[in-house]
Amino acid sequence: MIAEAPVHGLPEMKLELVRFLVAARKRSSVSLGGRRRAGERHRRTWPLVVTMGPDDDEPQFSAAMHDASPEGIGFLFDRRLRVGRTLYLKLFGYMDSPLRIPAVVRHVTPRPHGYLVGCEFAVDTDEVYALLGSCLGG
Repeated sequence: MIAEAPVHGLPEMKLELVRFLVAARKRSSVSLGGRRRAGERHRRTWPLVVTMGPDDDEPQFSAAMHDASPEGIGFLFDRRLRVGRTLYLKLFGYMDSPLRIPAVVRHVTPRPHGYLVGCEFAVDTDEVYALLGSCLGG
């Protein structure tokens, strides 16, 4: 998917996304092939930071990754979000990185202690797949 609005630093965002996916794959407990998706998803609990806007002064909220793929990410969140809303994710929530990857909410599923939120990354993933393949020797 292409971002709704021009995104500054898009090449850096794609590299951050590849770095994240390589790390998730290495630390993943399970690599899942999906019925609905062609690519692998990597399941791992991992801290994320969610903001509702792209600016540095936006409030930050904690979330926990549920699974990830080059197309998108699922995470556990304590509040309901509107499907179609664009969020900004710090994929390495434990690091002080300024990069936030835009992602569009595609589904929100109630869970006992919050919601499972599924998002599609709002970047062109073709280049991400190519970079990921070269990093993984494919």
